[in-house]
Order: sequence, then structure tokens, then C-alpha cells
Amino acid sequence: MSAASGKFRRCGRRLTTPSGRTIEFPHPIGQMLAYGSVAVVLMDPAGDSRNVYGIDRRGETVWRLRKSPFDGEKRHDPFVEICKMDRDVRVFSWRGQIYDVDPRTGKVLGSGWTK
Repeated sequence: MSAASGKFRRCGRRLTTPSGRTIEFPHPIGQMLAYGSVAVVLMDPAGDSRNVYGIDRRGETVWRLRKSPFDGEKRHDPFVEICKMDRDVRVFSWRGQIYDVDPRTGKVLGSGWTK
């Protein structure tokens, strides 16, 4: 991929930024959504409950979503899906928690339940 393409690209565990930098995550990337200069990346939840990142065009991690409050020693509650809303990203946890997140800052704007 050339840096001139201007897009974020994912393949397996790797994310290539518009600047041409490649970042390798510890687990496969499940989903990736581009929001202008930030890509929101959902890493496969198999190994880590803090598996949603905001990556800028240079390949820097600008934020990482905190764990669900229902994730602890005895229970695992990773994030399993992300979807694009108008200006925000909606993040779903395995146990049914929903977060609306500002894709540029990682700030949680609201939360609720699906189950």
C-alpha cells in the first residue's frame, strides 16, 4: 500500500495508516472504522478486555477504551462489536453494555444496556 492512498487499511493483526506506518496488534483486528484522522480498531477479544483503540494517521495510539465495569477476575467482558453512528462510535460489550464514544478522544459520551 502506498502512503498516497490516504486510507487506513487492516490485514490480520496489522493496521497500515495513511502515512504508511504499520502497527501490529497482539491479536487479530476484528473491525476497523475510519473517522477522518483517527481509526477506531476493535482487536479480537480473545486476549484482552481493553481491546478498542483510537489510532491516528501517524500510527500513534491516541486513546484506548477502559475495561467494562463488569470485567473482573471472575468474569470476562470484552468488547465484541463497534459500529459507526453519526459522529460517534458505538461499542458493545459481550455482557450487553453499550458505550457511545467520541472517536477522536476516546471519551465515553453515554452508556446503556442491550440485554
